[in-house]
Amino acid sequence: MDAFLTFIGRFHPLIVHLPIGFIVLGVLMEGNRKKFKFTDGVLQFVLFWIIVSGLFSLVTGYFHYTQEGHLWFGRIILEAQALGKIPIAFDHGGATETIIDGQNGFLAVPVKVESLAEKISFALSLKKNDRQKMAEYSKKVVSKNFSHDRMCKLTLSLYKQCIAEYKAAN
Repeated sequence: MDAFLTFIGRFHPLIVHLPIGFIVLGVLMEGNRKKFKFTDGVLQFVLFWIIVSGLFSLVTGYFHYTQEGHLWFGRIILEAQALGKIPIAFDHGGATETIIDGQNGFLAVPVKVESLAEKISFALSLKKNDRQKMAEYSKKVVSKNFSHDRMCKLTLSLYKQCIAEYKAAN
């Protein structure tokens, strides 16, 4: 049963975007109702799929988190750090790969709102000079560890390793 739940959970990154698509579709349809002569029935159909896809997104998200945790890489955090912003995130998933707690951002205890609130309060209380030092360190860490060239080299190296292992096994 766990394998099935994991399988369902793996669809979450795809399914989470469906409600957004249906909402955009509904807004566009409502905005052009007179031009295309959409009836209330068509809009109700779109609303129905907004609700269904939203519920399915919640279910797959629940299975994804309970079976595997959050596995995706924190690209948004990297982008913020590259711009000299100080990220605050829970200490799990992609955030742990990019944030060094207290040096280039802050990591809160996972799912503990109090911990997150403390980190936010602390970040807001930093003096301007300390914020600037942290921002500069963030930029330096990102440019050193996640540059375009380095990521391409690491990806090619991984591909070469996979090919070599495949050839050795066959």
